[in-house]
Amino acid sequence: MTASKFRSTVQAGSSIEGVAFGLAGFFVFPIHDAIAKLLVKDLSVWQIMFVRSCVILLLVAAFNGVSPFPRAFRSPVRLLLGARALIIVAAWALYYSAARYLALSEMVTIYFGSPILVAFMAGPILRERVTAGRWLAISMGSSAFLIACRPRHRRALLDR
Repeated sequence: MTASKFRSTVQAGSSIEGVAFGLAGFFVFPIHDAIAKLLVKDLSVWQIMFVRSCVILLLVAAFNGVSPFPRAFRSPVRLLLGARALIIVAAWALYYSAARYLALSEMVTIYFGSPILVAFMAGPILRERVTAGRWLAISMGSSAFLIACRPRHRRALLDR
C-alpha cells in the first residue's frame, strides 16, 4: 500500500468509527464461539466450516459482487494468499475441534495466548526486531496466560 493510499484510507473514516467496528467485532466473536461450541456437539467440524464458508462467500459476493474473486486469482501474491487460506482453514478446524473438549472460557483463554506466539514468530518469519521492552511485556503476558490456563489445576482435575 502506497503512502498516499494509506493516507486516503485513514482520512476516509475517523478513529471513532474504527473503535466502534473493533468493539462490535469483539462483541460478535464470543457469540460466534458460543454457537460453535453448541454446534460441535451434533455436527462435524467440516460440516460447520462448510456452511460457514458458504455464508462468507455469499456475503462477500453480496457486498462486493464477484469482482474480488478473479482479482485474487490474478494477484502476484496468489500463492501466499492460498497458503494463508490453508493455514486459516487449519486454524479454524483445530479451534472448532477444541470446542468439543474444552469449556468455552478455556478455549477463549488459549485463543488469547496467540499474540504471544505472534511475537515469537515476528523475528524468524517477518524479520522484525523485537525490543527488550517488548520481550519483557511478552514474558509478563506469558506468565499471565499460564496463570489463566492453570495447567497444574487442570492436571489435578484430570487425575481424579
